[in-house]
Amino acid sequence: MKETFFVIILFIIASPRAEVPLVPTTDLDLSRQCRTLLEDRNHKTKFKYSLDALLLRNRNLQGTAPTEKETLHRNLKTSEALLEQKIELASLRIKTMEEDLIRRGCPGLERAALGSQN
Repeated sequence: MKETFFVIILFIIASPRAEVPLVPTTDLDLSRQCRTLLEDRNHKTKFKYSLDALLLRNRNLQGTAPTEKETLHRNLKTSEALLEQKIELASLRIKTMEEDLIRRGCPGLERAALGSQN
């Protein structure tokens, strides 16, 4: 009987513990992590909205700028391309943040509730 008990204990100790986290997380830790991730996502979303506003302003300036100002038009086109690139990168980052929120298992969060940023 003692030998069987010893073998069982040895088997439990030697078995891999991949499913058991080394540092147990509490609900408070999870909600704190989720809150931080959500705040980061909201900050990035506001940043994307400001880039959208800058792009709109840039396009408005392109339409109202005199055609004789070739350098101005060239600079505005360059700025437009850079803004579009930054907006695309921000959209990808927001999508990744949303996936992280879902992957972490934040309570009460779903893809539809987060809204898609396309």
